[in-house]
Amino acid sequence: CSKYQWGVNCQKSCINCAQECDKFDGKCSACRPGFRNPTRSCNETCPNNRYGENCDGNCIDKCGSDCTERVTGSCVERATTTTHIFSALIAFLIVVLVSVVTIFALRRYKMQDQELEWQTESDADTWTLPGETPVHQSSLGILSKNSLGGPSNRSLLRAVSSTSDKVLPRAETMSNQV
Repeated sequence: CSKYQWGVNCQKSCINCAQECDKFDGKCSACRPGFRNPTRSCNETCPNNRYGENCDGNCIDKCGSDCTERVTGSCVERATTTTHIFSALIAFLIVVLVSVVTIFALRRYKMQDQELEWQTESDADTWTLPGETPVHQSSLGILSKNSLGGPSNRSLLRAVSSTSDKVLPRAETMSNQV
């Protein structure tokens, strides 16, 4: 008989034996992990809740429930309630953080816009844009405060404040008085 074969005309198999089996009666010295009953050619798989060599491993002790396979006793991977709660908490905190940052940015933008309007409307002598040097009415020549108040004229104010020694072309000063 060839390896892992036994009986009359070698018709029976002992493939689950850890080593070769007896060629006449099929008995094994030991079974491969996941099988048992070496006196019967290791022809039985491990029963429920058992695994390993001679089915000596206990799935309940290892996994808390039955094993997914009988050789190494692999356990079913299952997400615990704690894992789900932790994931939901992280997602919630991210949403809250993004919301707070967005609200803060919008308020800051509105405050800067209100500050610009207040500075251009309240001061009779000086117009100031955030981050720029003040422009005094005396340096504006024929431009008046009312001509610089609108949003379309803020770029002109910025041009005047950044070029204190330069004279604006007459066309620009005329269009802003209208």
